[in-house]
Amino acid sequence: MIALNLTPAAFLAWLQSWDAEAVVGYTHRGASCPLAGYLCSQSGIHTAFVSLDDVDYRAADCSDVQRAGLPEWAIAFVDMVDSGYGVNPVTAATALDIMALITRMEASHE
Repeated sequence: MIALNLTPAAFLAWLQSWDAEAVVGYTHRGASCPLAGYLCSQSGIHTAFVSLDDVDYRAADCSDVQRAGLPEWAIAFVDMVDSGYGVNPVTAATALDIMALITRMEASHE
């Protein structure tokens, strides 16, 4: 089983590696949401499909599909990304804004 690096810091670093207006994913598309793109950028991950509370992913060797639960911050991210209607592009800047909001929300609960 491949260990997923699903930390806010790692996801933020990936988002920050893109130009602000670069499209990093799409709303309402589990296989092309920003988190799926991030996971597929990790070594050993071939495909990823993100739903609201978990992720299905396949290793680069196309072995059986594996499933992992999403941490709370990632669930909040997917919920916010998919809050609108229709399929729309998500830029790195938008994803970073959402992550900043999640960070503020988490800090206010401490």
